[in-house]
Amino acid sequence: MKKSLDLKPLEQALNGYLALDPESSTRLHGLQEKTVTIELLALQYSFQLRFHQGKIQLHPGKELPAEITIRGTPLNLFALVCSHNKQAHFLSEAVIIEGNAELGQEVIGLFEKLEIDWEEYLSRFIGDLPAHHIGRFTRHLISWGEQARESLLQNLNEYVHEEKPWFPPKEALQDFFREIDELRLDLDRLEARVKNLC
Repeated sequence: MKKSLDLKPLEQALNGYLALDPESSTRLHGLQEKTVTIELLALQYSFQLRFHQGKIQLHPGKELPAEITIRGTPLNLFALVCSHNKQAHFLSEAVIIEGNAELGQEVIGLFEKLEIDWEEYLSRFIGDLPAHHIGRFTRHLISWGEQARESLLQNLNEYVHEEKPWFPPKEALQDFFREIDELRLDLDRLEARVKNLC
């Protein structure tokens, strides 16, 4: 018999994180008494999120009737949670969703729309001025990280297409696919003529 994981620390962390945004209580209210099953494919482990009395309850297994099931590897599901564009990850083939799609969008919205004033939260413990300086430094670091990421992706794209032509450029691929479409049309016309002759 497989020993179940203790989900209480994760449950407390999730509820604590959601409590940092006062607006999350409204979104939680809309999910009242709904259940979502999460299946971690690589680990062959399942657990359920039940929305009850403005909080998330975690249950091992999948004994409760669920409105939606989300399947994926832990890495893919972690990418979904951390991504700025959760919709793209949610609709990708890496994450499989079965059941009430509208509910799935609401669950994503619960985390995607979180707006936490970290400066305000930190100021309770370390004071306004240090919290402001930490917030400014963090914003600068995030901005620098985003610029570095964009620059890296652009340089990598140029390298694989121009310096080391491992992949054809986008224009060449578009021309190739256009030629395939034209060839397909020509074959369809030829087939139609042959049928008319017979």
